[in-house]
Amino acid sequence: RSNPSSVYGLLTPGGSQMVFDDGNPTGSEPGNKFIRFRTERGVQILLNDSTGEIYMITDGGNNWFRMGSDGTVDIYGAEDINIRSEKSLNLRADLDVNIEAGRNMYVKVRGDSTADSTTDGGGILQMNANAEVHLSSFGDFFISSNGEMHRTSDASLYDYSKSGSHYKSAGAVHIQSDGADIDMKAKGEIHETATNIHFNG
Repeated sequence: RSNPSSVYGLLTPGGSQMVFDDGNPTGSEPGNKFIRFRTERGVQILLNDSTGEIYMITDGGNNWFRMGSDGTVDIYGAEDINIRSEKSLNLRADLDVNIEAGRNMYVKVRGDSTADSTTDGGGILQMNANAEVHLSSFGDFFISSNGEMHRTSDASLYDYSKSGSHYKSAGAVHIQSDGADIDMKAKGEIHETATNIHFNG
């Protein structure tokens, strides 16, 4: 350390402290310049002038927050991390957004009514991509709706299964082609069963 010392501090009788360290301004090495606030139990806030970062940590180290001089922000919690807004919550990344769950992931749109809403809350879940959308599952894949379900494509529409394909309706089944043929092919037999079968009307 330089003489006189470049470290100043305040220590309370209970053990809380404030430390102001200017490093080693007169030496060949600049040293570590920082301001640190620390409670008796070890809760700390560190403003590090040498690294340009801000660091906060709880007494047991179960939660910490760091802002680096390079623009990185790191948040850690040993238990739940909760974020709540009474208005909108907006997340934006100029590059990628990566979300990973070690167990399960749940997304729910409640459609609650709000005082400044022009509708009854909505309840819409919308996903848009300027390129492709890929959804995959190593197990079963379920899609259900209490209303109508629509699938549309500006190009061709393909359904493919390495095993069997089953289509069942509790009501009528309509297959229609506007302006083109309908082809049915099978490597085995084709069976049609009905009370009456009508061809060409």
